[in-house]
Amino acid sequence: DRYIDLDKRISLLMTSNASSPTNSSVSTKPQAAIPINPVVDVQKESPAVVVLTSPLTPIELQAPTEQSKQSYSSAYNLIRERKFDESEVAFTEFVKKYPNNTLTGNGYYWLGEVKLVQGKSREALSSFSTVIQGFPGHGKEADALYKMGTVSDQLGDTVKAKSYLQDVIRRFSDSKAAKLAAGYLSKTK
Repeated sequence: DRYIDLDKRISLLMTSNASSPTNSSVSTKPQAAIPINPVVDVQKESPAVVVLTSPLTPIELQAPTEQSKQSYSSAYNLIRERKFDESEVAFTEFVKKYPNNTLTGNGYYWLGEVKLVQGKSREALSSFSTVIQGFPGHGKEADALYKMGTVSDQLGDTVKAKSYLQDVIRRFSDSKAAKLAAGYLSKTK
C-alpha cells in the first residue's frame, strides 16, 4: 500500500512538472510525455494521448475506432438492460481487446460497477484501481477513487477507505465525487 501511494505521488509530481494540466477528461489531442523513457511510438495517422502510468513507462492511448466505440456501447447498453453477467463478459473482452484505447479507462470503471452489483467487491476494487493506476488524469479517476473508498469501507478496511475518500476531496475538490466523499466521510466512524 505504501509503495502504491508513493508511486501515485511520484506520478502526480512528474505529471504536474510536465505542465500538462490534470483535467477531468482524457483528451485525444497529442500531449507530451515526460522524457524519462523516450521510446513512445506515436503514429501520425491517428491522434493519441501519452499517459504516464509510472515514472518509467508512458503508454500511448489511441483514439477510439468505430469498432471500439461499438464494442464499448454494446457493453454499456447491457448495463442499461440490467444484463450484468453479459455486461461483465463484454467489458472484460473490451478492455482486453483495446488495452490502450481512450475508452478503456471507462471500460474498467464500468466493469468495476458491474462487479459491485454482482457482489464481487474485491474484483470491483481491482477494476477501480486499474482506472487510477493505468489511466491517471482520466475522467473516471475521481469516481473510481470514491468507489475504492466506499467499497473498502464496506469490506471493513476503514483506514484505507478514509484515505481514498480524503484523496478524492484533496485532488478533485470541485467534483461531484468529492462532495459524495465528504458526505460519506461524515457518516464514517
